[in-house]
Amino acid sequence: MCCYGGNILIVCRVGILGVKSSGGLERVMYGKYFVLFAILLTGYLMRKFHIVNDEMNGGLNKLIIYFAYPCLLVENIGTMKMDGAMIFDFLLMAVLTGALMMLYEAVAYGAARLMKVPDRVSNVTELAMTLPNDGFLGFPVALIFFGQEGLFLMIAHNVALNVITFSYGLHCLRRNDPNRPHPTAASVFRAAMRVILNPNLLAIYLGLAISLLHLPLANPVEDYLTYMGAVATPMAMFFIGSSLVGSRFSAMFKNGIVWGSAIIKLAILPVLTFLAVFFLPIRPILKVVLVLGCCFPTAATVSMLAEQEHQNKEVASRILFFSTVISMASIPLSAHLLSAVFL
Repeated sequence: MCCYGGNILIVCRVGILGVKSSGGLERVMYGKYFVLFAILLTGYLMRKFHIVNDEMNGGLNKLIIYFAYPCLLVENIGTMKMDGAMIFDFLLMAVLTGALMMLYEAVAYGAARLMKVPDRVSNVTELAMTLPNDGFLGFPVALIFFGQEGLFLMIAHNVALNVITFSYGLHCLRRNDPNRPHPTAASVFRAAMRVILNPNLLAIYLGLAISLLHLPLANPVEDYLTYMGAVATPMAMFFIGSSLVGSRFSAMFKNGIVWGSAIIKLAILPVLTFLAVFFLPIRPILKVVLVLGCCFPTAATVSMLAEQEHQNKEVASRILFFSTVISMASIPLSAHLLSAVFL
């Protein structure tokens, strides 16, 4: 079995070994969760014992967002071999994902108002409800439960998510900036160019060009992108763990914003997505991946971008933590229900 990038190489090896049973699939998935929490705990302990400081954490943030993630995207997208039908499915998946993300943004905005989230953290809270972790968790779960076709479509879902993250996401985080100047035609153009020329979106453009033009990646180049891209996931979780230092876990359990956001993220939005796609005249596997892509916990990128934009990263880290814990039960259930309904 081939795979679409170094980030999921270990899962492809599991596929080669023939993990067929439902119990075997779930053991593999829970193994991924164990790794996620182990890395998160490592970051927490390293920061707690002052091995990592604020300056190092900020540098790690920039390394991930501006270099490791772009390498991951180029390698994952660029190594896909697409024919006409696959290109159509890929583009359809990306467009539908983008449309659904607009729905999530509207629901998150309304939910933040209903929960009376303070304005100073409402932007981060809304983004934490909107953006799912469809990369580190989405890629292996899609491959384990729905094979290579599921993985291929989840990558398209991730492409749309990255476009939303580095366009609407940055706009959402920057709306609380008190020094933001009154918009002019020139400032709007500059803001649009910053979005278009964002390293992560440039990486998506480059990866798609390489894949569509069937340009081969020389082995040293592909290896380099694989190794650098593989840094993104563990370092992102390490960063989230280190960002939790100073948070009182007892207070997190009592925080209605954290709990409410996690429930909306993992229950309300997946149900709305199911209702939105149920009657669409598209192939069942696309419906499955569209719903499944919404079922993952908050993306680690939210916390990293919040720090980059000098917003409240702690609330994003707390929602990520709780939504990840809850998703350990909700994702296997969602995968089985989606299989029963659509496949």
